[in-house]
Amino acid sequence: MAPIDTNACLFYEWAKAVCFPRLDVQMCDFLHSTRDTFQNGANNRSMRCNSVCDGHQSCEDEAFCNGFAYGMYCRRGRKYKYVKVNEICDDSIHCDDHRDERDCWKSSSEPFSKCPSQFKPISNHTRCGPLQLNFESYNTLTYKSYCFGYRDQLNCTDPDRGVLRCRYHDFSATVSNVMICLIGQDHPLCDDGLDQICLTTATLCVVHKHLMCNGVQECEDGSDERDPLCGRMSPLS
Repeated sequence: MAPIDTNACLFYEWAKAVCFPRLDVQMCDFLHSTRDTFQNGANNRSMRCNSVCDGHQSCEDEAFCNGFAYGMYCRRGRKYKYVKVNEICDDSIHCDDHRDERDCWKSSSEPFSKCPSQFKPISNHTRCGPLQLNFESYNTLTYKSYCFGYRDQLNCTDPDRGVLRCRYHDFSATVSNVMICLIGQDHPLCDDGLDQICLTTATLCVVHKHLMCNGVQECEDGSDERDPLCGRMSPLS
């Protein structure tokens, strides 16, 4: 039998939990091949790792992003199944060993470690995970997050996702990039509403006010840097 490379299982916390103590080599190999497939661009790059479940039916295009893992893998019958963030602690069994529903109702006094009113724990593989698109009617689009109220979209483990700092219920927090100017988000996460102070360009691109005319193109057509507002702004000295 070939020697077991235990380091192969250590790249993510949940991968380590899967591989030890049973040292499931097949699972480890599967995790590595899946990570490489999605990180190397096998999917549409414009939809992969955009923090929204839109590019793959199972949301697996959001499983590995910028060196961080979201959701989990487990055995389901004779196959390995990807369990997306919204399926963890949802009162439905998706894994043969029930790992997706394990420790789901632990209490904690930490304000950012659980979902409000649901008591679901917020962990590294569910924090700032992708949003699920929901079409409630012909012209109504909503987003479902791991927590009601989007508390899981605060204090991202990946620093590149936590792009805006503000006060949340009087606690200092960072807000994930996907929540900034989110269409249909009627209730800002920031106490002062800073995450929803947004402007719409002439081409209907929605941009946060602080990102307008800053020399960095946010809209695909660059309209945030050509808006008439930019001509009225005083240059920084």
